[in-house]
Amino acid sequence: MRCSRVMSSQSFVLPPQGGFAIGCAAIVLGLPVIGSAIALSSEGPALVPIPIALGGALLGAAYYVLNEEVRVDLDEGTLRLSRVRVVFGVRLARRTEWEIPAAALTHAREVRRRTPGREGGWNRSTILELPEGRRLDARELGGHEDGGSPYDELVRALQQHLGEAFERPPEIV
Repeated sequence: MRCSRVMSSQSFVLPPQGGFAIGCAAIVLGLPVIGSAIALSSEGPALVPIPIALGGALLGAAYYVLNEEVRVDLDEGTLRLSRVRVVFGVRLARRTEWEIPAAALTHAREVRRRTPGREGGWNRSTILELPEGRRLDARELGGHEDGGSPYDELVRALQQHLGEAFERPPEIV
């Protein structure tokens, strides 16, 4: 049964994670870039900037590609998933991936899967299945492990909004 009360606008945002990615890329690329620059310095100082420029370009590309904010907005009119690239604190154009009108938001189902891991233990995945064939992977909003991620907050809001129309079947093994 669908909740009849008017819902206020809520946003669930996973902040950009590009800083971590650029740090990892700098560690991986740092030694080869420095080694190449030192090796080329024996050929002449004019060649030294080439590996440094290539390393900088690769770091810049990694930062641009991985520094993305994911946002889900839930309000009276829609449930909307959008993404925006953030470059040095400036948000670029927002891209709307999908939008579900409030009239069509009649049910949701959280599917949790557990498969054996290659090195022991379990691999877990959680997918939120929504109307109109839309799906949201929990990892897009920070996962569901700690209970305080944007994904968990979205699930609580949908449970409150949809009531019994929100399904959470047992974990699939």
